[in-house]
Order: sequence, then C-alpha cells, then structure tokens
Amino acid sequence: MKVLMVTPSYEPIVGGVEGAVKKLYNKLNASGINADILTLNMNRKWFPFPQDDIIRSNGAKIIRAAALRAPSLNIRGREVEPFALAFNIHAIPRFNFAALFREYHVIHFFDDIDLSLPAFSIRAKGAKLFHLRTLDYTFDFYLTNPLARYLLGHVADTYICGGKRSATRLTRLGISKERIRLLYHGVDVEKFTPGSCKLEHSILFVGRIQRPKGLHVLLESLTRINEPLTIVIVGPISDGKYYEEIWARAREQDLERKHKLLWLGPITDQSCLIDWYRKSSVHVCPSLREEVGNSILEAMACGTPVVATNVGNIPELVRDRRTGILVPPDNASDLARAIEYVVENEDVRKRFACEARIHVSQNFSLDKTVSHLVQIYEEASERKPAGQSR
Repeated sequence: MKVLMVTPSYEPIVGGVEGAVKKLYNKLNASGINADILTLNMNRKWFPFPQDDIIRSNGAKIIRAAALRAPSLNIRGREVEPFALAFNIHAIPRFNFAALFREYHVIHFFDDIDLSLPAFSIRAKGAKLFHLRTLDYTFDFYLTNPLARYLLGHVADTYICGGKRSATRLTRLGISKERIRLLYHGVDVEKFTPGSCKLEHSILFVGRIQRPKGLHVLLESLTRINEPLTIVIVGPISDGKYYEEIWARAREQDLERKHKLLWLGPITDQSCLIDWYRKSSVHVCPSLREEVGNSILEAMACGTPVVATNVGNIPELVRDRRTGILVPPDNASDLARAIEYVVENEDVRKRFACEARIHVSQNFSLDKTVSHLVQIYEEASERKPAGQSR
C-alpha cells in the first residue's frame, strides 16, 4: 500500500500537527507501509516559496510543493484575505496534483486549520481521508461560514478525529457518522518512559505561546501559590503581542521574586524534551481550547501527573483524580489549588504517575494508533479503490 500524507506545514516549522505527522510517517514506513509526505514549501506560515523541493530518504520522499500566498486586499487600511475568510485557503499551490496522486492508494490530509491542499485536490481519484487535529480551534469558523463548511465536507470520503466530542462536532458540520472514524493520538511508549530523578516543586508547560494555550492563566495561578516553584516553559512564540503582554504582566506581579521562571523556547531535540517530562513534578495544560493534547499523553507516558483543563477531548485522555486532575478553563484559582495539591502530596504524585503510565501504555501507544490507522486505510481503499472518481 502506498500512502501520501498531505499537511499544509512541516519541518522546519515546529508544532503539534507537524510533530504528529512526522511520528506517523516514520512509524508507517518502519511498519512496511510506503508513506510519503506532501507539504507546502515554506519555512513560516503562510509565506510559501514558488518552487518545488523534493527530499528523498530511505526510499521515502518529502515533497515540498511550490505555492503562492493567497491574495489579500487593503480595505480602509486593514489587510483582508478573501480566500482565507471565505474558504479557509491561505496559499495557492502550483503543483500537478493529478499526476502525483495516481501513484497512491490513499491520500491522507491533515490539519483543518487550512484547506489549501485538499481544495486543490478535490478532483483527485482514489481514497481520501481528512484528519482533523485542530477542530477545537476551527469549529466556530466552519459553523458560521457556509462556503468553508461545504468545502470541508467535500474534500474527503472519510474523516478522522481525535475524540468523541470532535466526532459530535463533525456531525454538526454536516458530515455523517458513517464517514467519521475515531483515532486517538499515539505515544511511543518505548521512548517516552519514566525517569529516576525528579526536580522537586517543578511545573512543566509545553505548547505554543498563544492565548488559546492558556499560559496567562498558569502565570496568574502562580500569584495564588505561596510555595516557591520552578516553572519550565517550552514552546515557540506564535503570537508576539501575547508573549509581550503576559511577560509584562508577570513583571508587574513580580512573579520571579517568588518563583523561578525558566523559558526554554521550542525544543526540537526529542531526548531533551523527554528529559524535562521525566524531571517535572507535574505537567500543567491550562488550555482554553484543545483538540488532541499531545503533551498530556507524553507527560503521562513519562510517569508525570497532569493538571489540565476539561476542554476538547482532554477528559477522554485524563482520568480525573487517577492520572491527574481536571479543572475548568480560564480559572486561575482552581488551577492553583490543583497544582498545590499535587505538588504538596508526594503519595498522590506517585499514585497518579503509576496510573498514568499504565493508562497510556494500554490505551494510547503509538503502535496501537498506527495499527488502527492502517485498518482505516484498508477500509477506505476497499470502499473506494484507486481510479474511482468521487
């Protein structure tokens, strides 16, 4: 079976979707599935290059497709992108999709944050799957935008989502239950393993520095915690204005007088990231919106308890009071109480850590995810073999 994994952005761009695509791509090829990647040729969103670039490695290839940025208009001094507003299209690919797609049994699209590649592939033949990994961010847009919603519902035959809540939302967007498949994020439990040494009273945050990730709520919660803590923050800056805002607020509250704030930026070395998961007393995910929760599962696989908000599909990942604690979003007081409870109770941390590792190993291993994904591929191929038009 030949599979083409299509994602709007990939390395060197760093993010949850890009990392998930890489893990699946490597695991599929290691499992004997011939998988390639097609992405837009760009080093930052949404500024693509107008030439193709193909990287070949161990028989597989990564195709970076030429594209142009979608046109914008200046209306009363404000830049407006009509393609993005109407269709959720941020780039115009310049690539011969028809010739490329004939090589593959399955076309696996990723990331509902942009429809550029799926939209320009709409006439392609064969089995097409759309993997929605950011629906918690895009749902309201699609719900209120009929053109984009219509396009979303017609770019694929099968839709993959990361939780039951997302599946329900897809039906609200007009996609029938028969076309929806559930696939949880998988963690390589052979690599993400518990360590032997913890940095006492340490909090780990992993995520993009942008408002929906809720870092400002975590920093606000620290003003309510008297015990001195070390807060390790890992992730790229996606919103520069927000970053300046929260750090100005942290300085006003004199947070660094009481706590130690350690901002590490993006960590691309997986072994270094795993080391921080292992060392931390607790991993905090204060998201206001969250679809998949990669970092939550990775932390639990490393034997680190989690304090997370009960948004998106997170309640399907975290067993409240067994592998961690769930709190309401945008509530600094409840978040502070949960952090204090876990940090101050060593027996609770150890119990949560043990349960978390078992929970991830049994239910969210990368092997289990890839095995299920291959079943979805086979089902889609049998239902719509290559050469059959939509």
